[in-house]
Amino acid sequence: MPNVRKNTRQNIAKPIVDKSAHIVTDAHLSYTGLEEHFAGHSTVDHSKTYVRGVVFHTNFAESYHSLLKRGIIGSFHHVSDKHLHRYLAEFDRRWNTRDENDGEHAVKVLETGIGKRLTYNAMVA
Repeated sequence: MPNVRKNTRQNIAKPIVDKSAHIVTDAHLSYTGLEEHFAGHSTVDHSKTYVRGVVFHTNFAESYHSLLKRGIIGSFHHVSDKHLHRYLAEFDRRWNTRDENDGEHAVKVLETGIGKRLTYNAMVA
């Protein structure tokens, strides 16, 4: 995302988020008006943990983003648009297996790698 301005964020979201979605965000002003494009929009006040009587929070999204940001800044230093989907898949895996121990991680990585091969030519093509 080139910047976090309202038009930039909303123009990226509109074509890829289903119109029937109910969007839950924090109170950042760049999210105002989303209810005009989607089924609904609720904001979370971080000093509270509910929206309209239902428990909602953005903690998981913020935690995932923090994990991704730390990985890019601390390990990868740069992520190209061309390979962004690969980095995101790696962090999806990390997030979705965060409750597993190292042994379980290793077994899953080995199991999912059977019969798959990523060659250098496929990466640079």
